Formats: sequence, structure tokens, C-alpha cells
Amino acid sequence: MKTIRMLKINTYLNIAACNIKTKNFKEATASCDECLKLDPQNVRAMYRRARAVALPINAGVPDLRSAVEFLNKVIEIAGPQTNVDFVIKEKDRV
Repeated sequence: MKTIRMLKINTYLNIAACNIKTKNFKEATASCDECLKLDPQNVRAMYRRARAVALPINAGVPDLRSAVEFLNKVIEIAGPQTNVDFVIKEKDRV
């Protein structure tokens, strides 16, 4: 059962990454949401969801605030021993 759950999580993360690359941000967000249902503390899903919400050219203030919230969660969960420079750079960009 645990193996199936991990496969689903990795599949959703990969789908999100592919959709971000192809600029299909709604699908990327949906994939991240599905991943977060399975693992609410998944930092990769939070990071990718933040990017998927903030990258569209028509992202509004609520979208950007949501992205910053997710990036802050990533920094909080990762802890001080983890390198989160790329997350901080993304937060600054947003």
C-alpha cells in the first residue's frame, strides 16, 4: 500500500513538472493539489504549486500571495539544515 501511495505522489509531481515546462499551469496546480492530498507536507509539491500559480502572465495578487504562503511553508518544513536558496530566490521573484 505504501509503495502505491509513493508511486502516485511521484507521478503527480512528475505531471506537475511537465505541465509547468509546457506552461499548462492549471493542470500543474491540479496535480500538486492531488499530491498534497496524499502527502500534505510534501515540499516539492508545495514548491511546484507555488511556481504554477505565480508563473502565468495574468497571475493576480491573490495568486501571488498564495504562492508566497506555499514558499514560506517550504522554508519552514525544510528546516535550517536544508539548502533552500532556490526557494528564497523564487520567493523574491514572486
